[in-house]
Amino acid sequence: MKTLTKTLMTTAAVAMTLLAGPSIAADPSGLNVEPSRTVKYDDLNLSTSAGAAVLYSRIRGAAFGVCSTMIPPGGAPAIIERGKCMRVLIDIAVQDVNKPLLTALHQRRTSQTTAQR
Repeated sequence: MKTLTKTLMTTAAVAMTLLAGPSIAADPSGLNVEPSRTVKYDDLNLSTSAGAAVLYSRIRGAAFGVCSTMIPPGGAPAIIERGKCMRVLIDIAVQDVNKPLLTALHQRRTSQTTAQR
């Protein structure tokens, strides 16, 4: 079964440490439990644009869920940090899947987002 659980879980911890600092990334309970989301894609044909688009949507949704759990609401600064967290998670998940159409879609979306700024 093809999933990205490990990628999103591990990357979330790294992203949180890099982007938000250890004070936010630390688990107050002391258990160090990172949020995670499983992204299944064994039902998709990643050699088609449609399959790559569906997987990309799933990855974005999972990244949003993980980053929203890790970065509590707090106005503009929290929104900016969540965006950074999502970009890191999506970048690494796309790299880990390593499929040409998914990578190309991600590059297009990333360049569009950069051009809009």
